[in-house]
Parts: sequence; structure tokens; C-alpha cells
Amino acid sequence: MPDLAVFAKTYAHEPLPLLLQSVRADGLSHVQFNLSCVGQPTLPATLDASVCDQIRTAHHDAAITMVALSATGNIIHPDAAQRQQVLNGIHTLIDAAPLLDCRLLTISTGTCNPDDMWAAHPDNTTPQAWATMCRSLCALLPHAEQVGVRLAFEPEAGNVVQTAAQARQLLDELASPALGVVLDVANVLNVDTIDTQRQVIDEALALLAPDIALVHLKELAPDGTSGHLAPGQGVIDYRYLRQALAHMGVQVPQVMHGLPRALVAQSVRWVRQIK
Repeated sequence: MPDLAVFAKTYAHEPLPLLLQSVRADGLSHVQFNLSCVGQPTLPATLDASVCDQIRTAHHDAAITMVALSATGNIIHPDAAQRQQVLNGIHTLIDAAPLLDCRLLTISTGTCNPDDMWAAHPDNTTPQAWATMCRSLCALLPHAEQVGVRLAFEPEAGNVVQTAAQARQLLDELASPALGVVLDVANVLNVDTIDTQRQVIDEALALLAPDIALVHLKELAPDGTSGHLAPGQGVIDYRYLRQALAHMGVQVPQVMHGLPRALVAQSVRWVRQIK
């Protein structure tokens, strides 16, 4: 079975050693980390090596592996200064990742919405938005290649890349070994495709399987909303997803998120019993 992980942000704002102990107590030994867990911005302008040392040591002492580091920011923000600030923060994390014993950063493809990086905007589908996204990624990928870090973007309904087909287009267009994909089925489904989700899963894997760096396990409610249910409480066919991933040879960490802290332990047991 692939490594099972959880967003570290799922836990309360505890001192890092206690947070990681809670992860262990819930039956997990892998996390996707976010610097907000240690009082830092998700995308810091700078990050002292001593902070990286403290984070790496805490994970080592707790026998917790950091499978990914969140580096999400709006890489096509309409304000050029804010957009550059986001890119600078991702550059900071590219350099920091090896110091954290982590080689995977998760990013978004951005939105023209200036106020909410996850909210849709009519201009997201324009050639200009696509071109801005590509320029931003091209400013990041050579650095990532040089350091040996991979950037994995996630198709999102509110971002420029919304579908598996668009993800494939971006991967082919930029053709960088440092670019990969995060697959979150909840983000490529909607209320109208829940009943045909097996077809959606098959199509996504047929297009993206070789480039999937991480799988997110976020549950979807019957009304198409997400972010408040634990795996197994909604409509996603996790058994079929697990079988399809195995069939396509996708053996990457699977990260639970968007679930209540109190349900992590039982969710770990539920996910692990899926055959």
C-alpha cells in the first residue's frame, strides 16, 4: 500500500514536537507540511537555515517523513508585485526543501481573482491567463531542476488548470522533469459527474499516471462541496480509485485533508482497509 499521510495543518496550533506526536498517535508516519505549522508564512520571503534544522530534527525525532511541502500561492495574481512576491516565496522553498529532507513542493496554477487564490474568475480561461501561468512556471522550473526539487500542481475548478486534459497540455508544453501533478479526485469532479466518476478517474489516470507525484484524499459531499468530510463519509468511490491507481502503477503517497482533526484516526483505519 502507498504511504498514507495527512496535512499537518489538520492539527491544532501545537508546538511542532507535540503536533508530530499527535500524527503518530493517529497511526501515521507521513505528513504534507506547511510552514504555518511553525508560525511562518506558507511562502516566506526568507527562511533561516536554523528553522529548517529545527523542523527537520523534529520530524526525525518523531520518525515522521515529510512527503510534500505546501508552496501554494497565486502565481498569476493580477498585481505584478504580488505575483512576484509569490514567486520569490516559492524560490525560497525550493532552496529550503532539501534542508527539510523533502523534494516535493505542491503549487497551484493560479487565478485571476485578486482576493481568493482558490476562487474562479472568468479570465482564468483566457490565453492571457495561460500565458502568465506558463511564464511564472518557467521562472521557477530551472531553479527546481538545479536543486533537484519537483513542483506538483493540482487541477482545481477555480484555477487556470481545471481538468486532467489541461494538466496534460501543461506538462507537455513545459516538458520539465521538475514538473508533476497532484491528483485530487474531489477537484476534478462536480455535482454533475459524481455518478460517472469512474470514467472521470479512468480518463485522468490515462492522461496523467506517469506524472502523478502525489494523491490527495479529500472527500466530496453529495452537493459537490468538499473540505468538511472524512474519507468514506461522502460520495467518492475510494475503492475504485485505489484499484485504478494500482492498475496504472501509481505508487505515490496519498495525503488525507479537508477532514476534522477528531476523525483522523478512524479515517486512517478506514482508508487502510480498502482493498
